[in-house]
Amino acid sequence: MYDVPLLDVEISLVLTNTAPIGPYRGAGREQAAYITERLVEQAARELGIDSVDLRRRNLVSTKSIPYKSASGQTYDSGDFEGLLDKALTIADWNGFDDRARASTENGFIRGRGLSCFVECVGAYPYEGADIRFEPNGTVIVVTATQSSGQGHETSFAQLVSERLGIPFDKVRIKEGDSSDLPKGLASVGSRSMIMAGSAIAIASDAVIEKGQSLASHVLEVSKADLEFRNGSFYVQGTDISISLFDLAMRARSLRDLPADVPTTLDSTGEFAAPGLHHPNGCHVCEVEIDPETGKVDVVAYCAVDDVGTIINPLIVHGQVHGGVAQGIGQVLLERIAYDDDGQLITGSLMDYGLPRAANLPTLSVDFHPTPSSKNPIGVKGSGEVGVTGSIPAVLNAVNDALARGGASTAIGMPVTSEKIWRCLRNVIKVPKAKRRRAPAANRTDA
Repeated sequence: MYDVPLLDVEISLVLTNTAPIGPYRGAGREQAAYITERLVEQAARELGIDSVDLRRRNLVSTKSIPYKSASGQTYDSGDFEGLLDKALTIADWNGFDDRARASTENGFIRGRGLSCFVECVGAYPYEGADIRFEPNGTVIVVTATQSSGQGHETSFAQLVSERLGIPFDKVRIKEGDSSDLPKGLASVGSRSMIMAGSAIAIASDAVIEKGQSLASHVLEVSKADLEFRNGSFYVQGTDISISLFDLAMRARSLRDLPADVPTTLDSTGEFAAPGLHHPNGCHVCEVEIDPETGKVDVVAYCAVDDVGTIINPLIVHGQVHGGVAQGIGQVLLERIAYDDDGQLITGSLMDYGLPRAANLPTLSVDFHPTPSSKNPIGVKGSGEVGVTGSIPAVLNAVNDALARGGASTAIGMPVTSEKIWRCLRNVIKVPKAKRRRAPAANRTDA
């Protein structure tokens, strides 16, 4: 989010005998945000500048958008300062001192962390979609993307229903059939709604264009006299209309149509993105640390993201929740460990720590959308904003608590209880009598 004028990049190649790694949910974006936001916090701490003020003075301004970054990326939309302000308000940033004092009275150290980030997603080269009208009165939407739990069956159907005025329960989504695929690739990199959704929108527009020509022929009126709304073509100034489904049925029985009249409403849409898309967000995390054990509890979390146009809010909320859970796990729990002989000792989920419900607070999730101009539906991608924002936010919160406890913030992930305990054991003493935690249902941060 920052107006950085110059970049200096150095790449090192390292050979290792450890297990290979592969991309999953983020694939580099969260690491870039982690490094940047940790540096910002360190700079603010060493310079004695409020971390919010330091960020604010370096944000890319709204009037500078479209903005070309030093890496060559063009941000086509965004309101970074407005998004930051919204996150600080929802997180009650100004009320933190009162919560920190309450934590201290209970024998805990409270810290807060902020992260601001911009991602680059979704511009793999092309994607196609087919819309087909079936004899049984349903519409089949065929895509090459493959859902693995993101809710394509809902959001793609919703997109078609809204654009064509077709009842939602009449739309069927068909994915992953290698014998019946339009041009397309995969579901990866937050690209599904950007690429396949845009192809579906283009195919929907083609349906309406074909339908106008066919309805003009069937109703014997000029195309200029037709208006499309709520799934039907209406002759302006009359009560005469015909639905898309009726048109599709009529088309099957018509013969000797003029050359400019389509024989079917079935349509194909193809979309090639003009460049990467840039979802962005501000996340705020608060943690409590037990200095006697080093245990870290994430006690409050707020995420405000700009993912462009939101097709299905519930699904997007779920994407953010899942990403935040993943980030919390990566910061506090997850570690690939080897013994001195190079033997992997975290090779199963019996030995490898994953986040569970007990590791998560109630999440406050909101959005500050600015539609993208790089695709016909204005989406930016939402699959990875949760993990990209949470890793730096949680780590910054832990470091803030350590700094408040007088300990070093030179700590790397995962910030396990043992690491925290070792950082704090020589700098702070907390009487056991003070250590108590209110039940979660009664805590103000729940």
